[in-house]
Amino acid sequence: FFSRFHSPPLYSIIMVIRSDLCAFSGSKIYPGHGKHYVPTSSVQQTRPVFHFVSSKTFANFELRRKPREVKWTQFYRKINKKGVNLGEKTQKKKTLVDKSKRAYQGASLELIQARLKASEAQAKQAAESARVKAIKKREAKLAKKKEEKKQRRESAPTTQQTGPKVQKRPQKGGLKQ
Repeated sequence: FFSRFHSPPLYSIIMVIRSDLCAFSGSKIYPGHGKHYVPTSSVQQTRPVFHFVSSKTFANFELRRKPREVKWTQFYRKINKKGVNLGEKTQKKKTLVDKSKRAYQGASLELIQARLKASEAQAKQAAESARVKAIKKREAKLAKKKEEKKQRRESAPTTQQTGPKVQKRPQKGGLKQ
C-alpha cells in the first residue's frame, strides 16, 4: 500500500518463532514439524507431553535408548564437548597481569629480594627438619613394635603334646603293596 509519495516504515517487523526442543535429540523443532507424544497408562494420570523432531528420534525413545550414549544427539555432543557452537557463549581468556616488584621508600629492591630469599630458605629448612623428624618418629615406632613382637614370641609358652603320640590310620583304598 505504499505509494511513491509514502516511504516504507523505518522499523522492520520481526516474527518470533516459538520452537520446542526434541525430548530425545535436543535439537530445535520448528512450527509445523515434529511429533508430539503423550504416554497414557490410565485416563486419570497426567503425564508430560514429549516433543520429537522426527520419527527416528521417536523410535529411539520407544526403544529406551539413552540420548547421552547415541552419538548424533545434541545431548551427547554437549556432554562430550563435540563441536564449538552448541548455543553456549565461549568465555574470553583473561589476561594475566604481570606482577612486578619495585623498591619503595626506605628499602631498595636488592634488600627486599634478599629478605624474600632468606625467608624462603628458612621455610624450606623448617619443612625439611619437620619431614626428617616425622620419618625418625615413624622408624622408632616400627622398631618398638618389632621388639615387642619379638619379646612376645620369646615369652610365649610352647604348646607341645605331653601325652602319647597318636598314629594316623592308613588311608582306605589306594595302591596295594
